[in-house]
Formats: sequence, C-alpha cells, structure tokens
Amino acid sequence: MRSEGFRQLVALFASRWIGERLTGRKVAAGAAGLAGVGLLVLQAEARLDALGVAAALGGSVAMAAGVVLTKKWGTPDTLLAATSWQLVAGGLFLLPVALLVEGPPPALTGTNLAGYAYLGLVGTALAYSLWFRGLHRLPASGTALLGLLSPVVAAAAGWLLVGQALSPGQCLGAAVVLATLVLAGPAGVRRGAPGPSGLGNPCHCAAEGFPKPAGNAQTDTPRSHFPA
Repeated sequence: MRSEGFRQLVALFASRWIGERLTGRKVAAGAAGLAGVGLLVLQAEARLDALGVAAALGGSVAMAAGVVLTKKWGTPDTLLAATSWQLVAGGLFLLPVALLVEGPPPALTGTNLAGYAYLGLVGTALAYSLWFRGLHRLPASGTALLGLLSPVVAAAAGWLLVGQALSPGQCLGAAVVLATLVLAGPAGVRRGAPGPSGLGNPCHCAAEGFPKPAGNAQTDTPRSHFPA
C-alpha cells in the first residue's frame, strides 16, 4: 500500500512543482493500482497499526518529495557520487536509532557478509544509480509506476522460493497491478523516451504538457542545479 501512496504523492507533487499534468489517466491508474496492491497484500488476518501507518505515510511523503525535487534540480555532474552521499546520509541518520533499538550487531558469518555485499553493490549501488538515471529521463509520475512492482515481486519470490501459497484474491491483485502498468506505462515511457539528443523530443514533451528540460538552447544539455 505504501508504494501506491508514494506514486500518488509523486503525481501530485510533480503537478505542483515541475508542471507535469495531473490527468484523469493518472488518477485512474492510481486507483486501479491501489485496488490491486490492496488485494495482494491485505488478507483477512491483516491488522493496521497506527504507528506503522504514520511511519509509512511519512516515508512516502519524504520519498515522493525527494523524487520530484531530484527531477526539478537536474542531473548532478557525478550521479554515482550524489547517489552514494544520499545513501550514506540516510545510513548515518539511522545508525543511532538502530543502536538504540536493537543494540550492537552480532558477529557476522561469511553468509551474512556475502548477503551484505549483494545488498550493498547490487541492491543499493546499482539499483539506485539506475533509478536516478531513469528518473532524469522519464516523467516523475511514470517512474513512480515502477513502485507497483515491489509487492508483486515480493509475492512471486515468496511463492517461488519458499513455497508460500497465493490465494485467488492475491493472484487477481497481481493481475490488476500488471494490467495497470501495461495500460498506464507506455504513454509515460513514450513521453520521456530519448530522442536524437538523448533527452527526448522537446516538442513532444510540450505537446503532452511536460516541461522541456532546462538546458542550452543548442544542445539541450541539462544543467546541474547541484552545488559544485
């Protein structure tokens, strides 16, 4: 549910801060995605915790604002370095909380270290670099659609790897999510698809209501708004 709330917030912030149109298609896709995720993750025994809901909402607001502002400020000169600093800052912020709540970490085994290396290199460094690269090349609301895949992938992994059973309702929810991605995704991809300059056709963006990226009139090279 958090992923769909995140997508809706991205669409709302993008319409206010960077001029992306909040169309009926986006609203309908959001409603369909919310219904699909609900069928997938909310079971009869599920119970909502007020603190958990508040934490999820706060996280969604922060992430959505960060995504749209990253789009607004432009591509930094060194995307990998900017991504690394964001993740380091987040880790340093969480470190005292983790130590306070869970205490010092236990002794790590070889398996633990291998898993940590995979999460650090593939699940974090590579994944976030690709995420921010896609964010600068696609509309913000279109990129946020990918968040709908998280619960689908988690449910599929549980079924394939640990034999968790999926109810008919969960299968229906996954089908709704995938249909939403198919129906709502292509328009966003086409609008942000790279043209000859690598940034996308500015005339097409303007026709669809998306702002042309700020840049040099001759080359359309995006200017970085990050401090040197």
